[in-house]
Amino acid sequence: PSPAPAVRRRAPAPAPVWRPARVTLGQTIRAEYVADETPTIQSWLVYNQRGGLEGGAGLLVRPLGEVNTLDLWFSDRDDVDQTTKTPKITLASRAACDDPVLRPLLADRRVVPAVPGETVVLETLDLVLDVTVESVEPPPHADEPSLTAITLALTPHRAEPRPATAPHPALAVGRDEDDEGAQERRPLPFRRD
Repeated sequence: PSPAPAVRRRAPAPAPVWRPARVTLGQTIRAEYVADETPTIQSWLVYNQRGGLEGGAGLLVRPLGEVNTLDLWFSDRDDVDQTTKTPKITLASRAACDDPVLRPLLADRRVVPAVPGETVVLETLDLVLDVTVESVEPPPHADEPSLTAITLALTPHRAEPRPATAPHPALAVGRDEDDEGAQERRPLPFRRD
């Protein structure tokens, strides 16, 4: 009898590479979460019209026991030293927001009830993210505290320029606090000996 031919097993396909989605300033995208079907984290990189990176946003499922809540944050690319706190909200069902046991667990967060039509704005140094709840399951009038599905409309754009204010004379760059008539300070000459 001849030996049985060797069976070649196929190597398992590699897992797909996780990459953040791309969004352009002024573009509205839909962020969708469905329990048991959506990854626990989603992210988006925000670009300007010329293709330059401006910032990023992320959505993270954050369970409180058996109750799903979602954290959404928005960051500015130029805030590399993190001088400003990254704006973040937590989306929770209306029942979770009203629950006397869950409410203290959410007290340290900026909680937004997941109600269709609810709108919130996240601001960074130079960018703004408009967030609108489009749909949610279970519906807001249900007694179910855990979010099972939600669709958000996310629109990043530039912040409106703030009106310039004149600095206090004592804080003006190049002024001597003791001498009101002081001129701008000139740099000292550089000598090489």
